[in-house]
Amino acid sequence: MSYRIEYDAYRCDLEDLNLGPRDTSTLPKLEQAQRTFQNQREKYEKSRNDLSVKLKLLEENKVKVLQHQLVLFHGAVASYNTSNHQHLELSLQQASTKLPMPDTEPPSWLEES
Repeated sequence: MSYRIEYDAYRCDLEDLNLGPRDTSTLPKLEQAQRTFQNQREKYEKSRNDLSVKLKLLEENKVKVLQHQLVLFHGAVASYNTSNHQHLELSLQQASTKLPMPDTEPPSWLEES
């Protein structure tokens, strides 16, 4: 952020000197302003490029973290469903011993009387 502000300040100074009259006293100032502007421009562009690399790395890291969290969530859901499935099988086994099998139909109420 500060590189951008400094870059804009030096750019404005250079533009002001370019708009003013040119004589022997302003030419060295103009050349100096041009050099400092170029130096600041290089710093700003380097900073901007570094920042874009950092943002790309952060984005890649975010994707990796989200993928890892998704794998952990998937594992937790699978574990939860597995334990429920085991509990369901146990309940069905207990119920099958207590309930008559569906193949054997109970006698109708007419037959019982």
